Amino acid sequence: MEFIMFLIALAIAIFIVLYRNNSGEKTYTYVSKNTGNFLDKYNKYSYKEVRRKIKELGQDYTKKQYLIQLTLFAAGSALVTYLYFYSLIVSIMYSVIAVLFVPYLAYLRCKRLYSEFIFEQIQVYTTN
Repeated sequence: MEFIMFLIALAIAIFIVLYRNNSGEKTYTYVSKNTGNFLDKYNKYSYKEVRRKIKELGQDYTKKQYLIQLTLFAAGSALVTYLYFYSLIVSIMYSVIAVLFVPYLAYLRCKRLYSEFIFEQIQVYTTN
């Protein structure tokens, strides 16, 4: 029974790919366009829009702040791992791993600031 279902699903997938190739639109383009439409429908604010709004609010980190954050993460992780492992190589590896988390933390910060902005807007709207 499972094999028959697999064959039916495979036949449908082959039909879709052949149909899309014959209609002049590539399958990848079709899927990416429809996925983008679906995401735009349910996720109204992309990261680019959130980043632009954070810059408008003046809450974006400067290069100096990023550099300080990178330095603190690298130095802190290097110090802790060197005192724990007594190995310079392991300390450098941990420092690099810690620095790799900084962009993700910046992303989370942007999302938090934007959520706070939206919450304030909703608060103002409901109190008025």
